[in-house]
Amino acid sequence: MSERMKFSGTFVLFLMFGHYSFAVAAAEWGNQQISSGVMVSPWELAVDGDQVAFVDGGQVMLWVVGQTPRRISGGQNSCRGTQVSGGIVGWMEQIGGKYQAMLWDGQGVRQLSDGRHDGYGDMLISDGKAAWQEPVGGARQIFYWDGQARTQITANMKSREVVRLNGNLLVWNEFGTYAVPRSHIYCYQDQQLTYLARVETSNLGNLWASRSLVVWIGPDSMDDAQVFVAMKGLAPATKRPDGDVNGDLKIDLQDFMIVSSNWLVDCAETPENAACQPE
Repeated sequence: MSERMKFSGTFVLFLMFGHYSFAVAAAEWGNQQISSGVMVSPWELAVDGDQVAFVDGGQVMLWVVGQTPRRISGGQNSCRGTQVSGGIVGWMEQIGGKYQAMLWDGQGVRQLSDGRHDGYGDMLISDGKAAWQEPVGGARQIFYWDGQARTQITANMKSREVVRLNGNLLVWNEFGTYAVPRSHIYCYQDQQLTYLARVETSNLGNLWASRSLVVWIGPDSMDDAQVFVAMKGLAPATKRPDGDVNGDLKIDLQDFMIVSSNWLVDCAETPENAACQPE
């Protein structure tokens, strides 16, 4: 049985299959080709709102509804890892033989990385913030751009499988080797590094972040897959040891450097000292 009816100026066809009904709108959706090159990368495509970013002939292109696609990368170097969010586009561009983190903010292109290392993977873009990975000291390290400055977030020999960015919440997992199936989940937000959980698996593809929640799927004590969530206000997963200054649950050289850089600072005597100022 079928019935055609007019609804809000649009003809809608209702198809009845058993107890299901499907409404098919007539002539509301169309399609068009927005690329014109012959070397469009099939894996380099990102969309946000009414904007689409893609790689054509090794260059980053941006299309906005109602406009003609335009090239926003420099035109001289190969690009990959394109992302778009809130009118800002990020990508990795090969400069001097090494991939560098690049950002276009609507006005111009800025290089976020310092050119010393060969960037890895895709750029992550959210609310004007950016994150990417570079090999430093024999392992891939996470770098973060807060809209004004670049910060190296990690500095160890751990491997990382998943990195997520949503707003100013940066989340990732790290582990030693695949031979030891154990991951540790961390987040970085408001200049604070926080240890979230230990998960008895190195495969954490289902690790996600909203602007205030971190969720993942991992095994419980019976080795059954369960959904876990971390958020502010819940009890910490692990007590920080005394002397852990930066909150990464370890006491190491980084804690010593923080203490030594503030050695003998007395905020009662010199409240104007930069170390005594609220963040």
